[in-house]
Amino acid sequence: MQNRFRYILASQLLWLFAALGALNLASFFDAVAVDFGASLAMAQDDNPFGDDADDENDPFAADDEDDPFATTGGSASDDAEEDVDEDDSDNPFSSDSKSETPFAPSTLPSNAASTATNPDDSAQELTPEEQARADERAKYARAEDVPDDLKTEADFYETANAAELSVLRVAPTNDAEWFAAAVRVARVGRPAFAKLLVSKGLDAPAASPEASAKILDSLGSGRAIYFVGNPTIGPVGGEVYEKVLAAARQYWESDAALRDAFRRAASGSVSERAQGVTDARKGGPAAVKLLVTDLINGSEEDRVAAAELLPFFETAAVSALVACVRDATEEQLPNVVETLAGFSDLRVGPELAARYYLDIDGAAKTSFENALAKQYDVVPSAAEIAKLAYDKALGFYRRKTVLPGVVDGRVDVWNWNAQGESLTCVDLPVESVARAEAARWALVAYYVGENALATPSGALNLAIAAVGERHAYQVGLDSARQGVAAFESELPKLAAVDLVSGMNYALETQRYAAALIPAIILQDRGDESLVYGAGGPSTIVRAATCPDRRLRYQALAAIVRWNPEKSYPGSSRVAAGLEWFASSAGERVVVVAEPRLAVASQIGRAFSRAIA
Repeated sequence: MQNRFRYILASQLLWLFAALGALNLASFFDAVAVDFGASLAMAQDDNPFGDDADDENDPFAADDEDDPFATTGGSASDDAEEDVDEDDSDNPFSSDSKSETPFAPSTLPSNAASTATNPDDSAQELTPEEQARADERAKYARAEDVPDDLKTEADFYETANAAELSVLRVAPTNDAEWFAAAVRVARVGRPAFAKLLVSKGLDAPAASPEASAKILDSLGSGRAIYFVGNPTIGPVGGEVYEKVLAAARQYWESDAALRDAFRRAASGSVSERAQGVTDARKGGPAAVKLLVTDLINGSEEDRVAAAELLPFFETAAVSALVACVRDATEEQLPNVVETLAGFSDLRVGPELAARYYLDIDGAAKTSFENALAKQYDVVPSAAEIAKLAYDKALGFYRRKTVLPGVVDGRVDVWNWNAQGESLTCVDLPVESVARAEAARWALVAYYVGENALATPSGALNLAIAAVGERHAYQVGLDSARQGVAAFESELPKLAAVDLVSGMNYALETQRYAAALIPAIILQDRGDESLVYGAGGPSTIVRAATCPDRRLRYQALAAIVRWNPEKSYPGSSRVAAGLEWFASSAGERVVVVAEPRLAVASQIGRAFSRAIA
């Protein structure tokens, strides 16, 4: 068996050697034939390459028509150049000046400071900062070696990576497109390159509102905000974003866009409805105004759609509906009340109860009762609502209550114009809104409690102080007398003792502006009995000697008008003040009598210079 195996192996080797030998032999004869043919050709012609002028078959001839590598003349070379142009049209790195690629710096808006690498490269005069950057940039021979913070526009395009080139395959033409390109480059490439791109949007033509909206939508939620917040981008990103966003809002807030969003939100597939809600929310306050208007005055179909969509606007929807509850007519309220009752916001119950106990007794009464039943297990009594309103007023007066939706110290305030049947929304400082809310809830506590013969203790004092402070700031502290009429329209015919009690509350809480209007009213309604305090200076005397110059001036004016005949606690301080007025030089009298601080200071300086 072993011998048979050796025999087979030997046979295979013999066949292999025979095949190799035949192959070598054939190669040998081929070589001999080639050498023999060449020798024969040389014997027939001493010049193996022939005459260039006569031999038409010479592959090295200078004939332009046959030479595919010719550089001048001939149709073949022209065809070759055309082919090269066509091939280079899609090449982002082509040097063809006719290329439309956005990566060629010649297609970008001119920027001498960013393209110059040394003073000789730019025809424009560089600023010292730009000159320093250019000098620093000149130290580098290759663009890829230049740090990103020193790269010029040409450097960025020369060193662009594949992801950046993919983003910029279409040249931007307006501010929105430059912004979108910068955002996308920042996500896949260099933030410094993105900063250069977004700066182009400052001077680029403005995109249409619809185009701006579509471009911002294409970026997706949060990407623009993240880009603007990148410290490498700097304030230029926020400036361009605000510019593009302002244009986009014009489209998002248009009636046509909102109506289309409402329609899609009310019908179609789940994804279509979700997108419709998203697009409607982009309309912000404009969408809320339109929905509330539909809720009050629209058709039955519009009312149903508005009631379904308003909860998606959360805080803004509650604020707008609350404004309607406060100021709309009773006939306009049923649908508003029914919709508002479905919200779980803590503001809803007190607002409904306050309006219900103040002046609801007609067509909307049933709607209010049903809504209150949804908000409370048992409809609260008037006394309970008065106490709740008093607590809310204290929270706003003491600045303990946090207002919803505060941004940068400002908050949106909604108001309903019953005559025009329209909503308005303005943003106001938090302090102004807190004063208004404190005055409103103090009035609710006082009047609801008074009607139920259960006024919370201190409600009237709080109402006088809060309402007085509100109107004093509305007309200006230096013109507080102009707020008297508005104050008396909300708290009419207050007795002098009530005004004094309200002033005392303002002094104890050190809210001197809150006592200004009551002090002015007391000049006519009070008498000398108010200066006689029991066991110490009275309220008006303490006001006449308080740190606030405006309140001090009004209180002294009241005491002088009453002209008390007997001594009273604190009279020496009042007399000293009056004596100082009487014995002072003319300029002091003018300065003290002028309640406006800026004007008083100006007059004082003028008199001082005149006397000197």
